[in-house]
Order: sequence, then structure tokens, then C-alpha cells
Amino acid sequence: MLWNDENKNLKLVDAPVSGGVKRASMGTLTIMASGTDEALKHTGSVLSELSEKLYIIKGGCGAGSCVKMVNQLLAGVHIASAAEAMAFGARLGLNTRLLFDVITNSGGTSWMFENRAPHMVDNDYTPLSALDIFVKDLGIVSRECSSRRVPLYMATVAHQLYLAGSAAGWGRLDDASVVKVYETLTGVKVEGNLPILSTECVLQSLPSEWPADPFKDTCRLGQNNQKTLVVLDDDPTGTQTVHDIEVLTEWNIESLVEQFSKRPKCFFILTNTRSLSFDKAATLIADICKNLWTACKSVENIDYTVVLRGDSTLRGHFPEEADAAVSVLGEMDAWIICPFFLQGGRYTIGDIHYVADSRETEFAKDAAFGYKSSNLREWVEEKTSGRIPASSVASISIHLLRTGGPNAVCERLCSLPKVQRTSLCLN
Repeated sequence: MLWNDENKNLKLVDAPVSGGVKRASMGTLTIMASGTDEALKHTGSVLSELSEKLYIIKGGCGAGSCVKMVNQLLAGVHIASAAEAMAFGARLGLNTRLLFDVITNSGGTSWMFENRAPHMVDNDYTPLSALDIFVKDLGIVSRECSSRRVPLYMATVAHQLYLAGSAAGWGRLDDASVVKVYETLTGVKVEGNLPILSTECVLQSLPSEWPADPFKDTCRLGQNNQKTLVVLDDDPTGTQTVHDIEVLTEWNIESLVEQFSKRPKCFFILTNTRSLSFDKAATLIADICKNLWTACKSVENIDYTVVLRGDSTLRGHFPEEADAAVSVLGEMDAWIICPFFLQGGRYTIGDIHYVADSRETEFAKDAAFGYKSSNLREWVEEKTSGRIPASSVASISIHLLRTGGPNAVCERLCSLPKVQRTSLCLN
């Protein structure tokens, strides 16, 4: 429909999008726009800002929606096919996590398979795109193909699959939950259990240690470092792993000036923020950082670096405390996330953090600090609500440390893109 009201001078652009909420927030949508040349001229700059790819579809208003309809046909069929494939694999008795890994590195993969199958094996149907959307979209496709006398066998069968899922009460779940239709029919769950790994076997599988002992070089660099390390500890247990380090339980400016005047290499401030709400913890960290900044200016030739100590089971106010510190101290080159704790048996290997697998523990189910991801890069995305996507989080692995040594780590750090802030996971 073309709407051009002479009195109001309204112009209509048909501009459906693809990419979801995350890509919309990043301005990287794919937009399929159609309309009159005049209408597109008036809206082009806005659509360009919202999109990574902007397609101008000839044919007037409605042409963009036709392209979107074809896209939704493919997307809906691909998700349904992914569900069918994973359900078939589960019925064959295959390890569905291994199956997913194999398929993503084989010719049968698709973008939708790689994006939705993890929801199926994790049994996580948090609605990023609801199943009922495909009830609607494939319903439109079915009506259109009927009116144009075009037999679309796969699209109409997929539509029936989504209808069955919606009828079963799963319409508001993520569209990957369409796999539950197959689970109900076969009685076999697609959810894949993570393998139980032997710590000894995993550690033996790692490369040999770097032959040069870096301890002396590390000590030398520490001696030459002019910045005082200030550790804001969110729980009293953190101080149990250090010795000969002063711990402050108050943070007024006078106390901090006195501490900086001693020119220590390091001192702890016991914030106990883990016992506070998110908002109160962030406010407290901001107040402490303001006092640190003021106290530092009162002592000649002193500078400092802040470390936020959380828990090696990934409990703590992340990213709230980090955001609060940045709001006072300014942007940092990177956030370095390192929950490894040898004495407690907490290892990070291949980006996965193990307590046991951390998400399988009671810590992951904590009412205040719960999480679903044990992969640290995905954990960062989860805890930041998508603000920092997993794909943008860099890793410094033990394989790199042991096979390439300090120079390889340096090269890795220098090769990272120069963005406002990088997140690094050490594992």
C-alpha cells in the first residue's frame, strides 16, 4: 500500500529487518527497504545508521516485505530442520554436543543450526525470538503461496510443526523449543550432558610448561612498577590467600592518604559488596574509587591500579562493579577476567571454567549471582546482557603461554583491535 497524504505529506517506506534485538542495538541490522524514490531519499540516512547492510528493493512498497517473507521461509525451515536433525541424532543414541560440533564443521551446517542447536543441547529456551513468531510468519507464507498457487511443501510442513509447539504451550519460548515436539514424540531428550573430565587427564593433555622460568622477570617488573595495586575485595575469604599485605576495612580519604604515604606495592580494601544488592554494590565501589582518586592526588608521586576481586566460582557483581569503577576512573584498555584458583581446584581450560563445570554447581544457581554459561566468553555476554558479545571477548590460553611464551602473549595482546575496551579471559 502506498500512502501519500497531500495534507500531511506522509510517505511510506516498507523496511522489514533481520538481525534481532542484539544487532538492532549494535546498528548492524540487515534492512530490506522499498518505496518511492522520494520516500527512500528522506529515510536513507536513518536506515543506514541502523544497518550493516541496507538493500533497496525495486517494485514499490511491499517488495521489501516479499523479500522478508522469503527470508522467514528459509529461517523457519532451517530451525525446524535443525530440530529434526538433533532429535534424530538423540534417538540414535549420539552425544548431541559432539554431534553439534561435527555438524558445524561439516557441509550440513547452516547459520540457524549453529545459532539455535546450542539452545537445544543446553535445554535453554529463554526467548530471544519466540516460537509464535514463526507461527505468524510461516502462516503468512502459507496463505500467500495458496493465493498464488505455489506449492511450498517444506514451508507448510514446518508451519504445522510450529503450530504443534504453540498448541503444546511453548509459543512464548525461544523458537528453538520447536525441538520439544520431537522430544514429545520420541520420548528422548536432545539436551546433551557435558562429559565428566578427569583433572589429571586434562592437565596431562596440556603442552609442556614454557622452559624459561618467568619468576625472576616477573619480580623485577613488579619492583620497577611504580603503581600501587589496590585490591577491592568483595568477600573476606579473599585475603586468606595472601600474606604481608595490609587490609583496610574503612576507606575514608584520611585512611587512604595514610596508606598511600607508606608507598606499598599492594593493599586490600575489604568492601564486602557480595552481601549487597547490585545497586548498593555499584554505589559503594564508585564511592571508594572517588576516595582513592582524591587520596592519590594528596600524595606526591603516587599512582595506583585497581583490581576487583570476586569469587572463583564466578559469583560477584560483574559487570556492575567494573562499570562503577570505570565511571570514576575512566575507560581502561581492557577488562582481564581470571577466575583460575589452583588451591581451590578451579581451572579455566579452553574458555570453560571448571569448579566442576561451574554451571552444574549450586553456585550457578545462586539467587543473586546465578548464570547459565560456563564458557567465560559466553558468561561475559550473559552477565552484560549482550552489551559485550562473546565474539568480542579475547582469550589468552595456557596453550599459548606454554607453546609461545611471553613473546606470543605480547603479540596476541598487540594484535587485538583498538576498540574502546577489550575483555580478556585468561585460561
